[in-house]
Amino acid sequence: MLRLPTVFRQMRPVSRVLAPHLTRAYAKDVKFGADARALMLQGVDLLADAVAVTMGPKGRTVIIEQSWGSPKVTKDGVTVAKS
Repeated sequence: MLRLPTVFRQMRPVSRVLAPHLTRAYAKDVKFGADARALMLQGVDLLADAVAVTMGPKGRTVIIEQSWGSPKVTKDGVTVAKS
């Protein structure tokens, strides 16, 4: 069984070049209550506005730009929501 000081003696010091890249990434902002509900409602409204164009008997066709290849032409609300 190794004791803590023994483990630290075996470790090499981190070089100054690598030190800035070894920062710890903490979790995102976690919100609760009315503030969280308001932000969630904004996201749902944004998604509903994008998908609503394709719904119903007068639903329109949308063109989705892709990072590779040609644009995707669709009338499917699920495809719009996923992209």
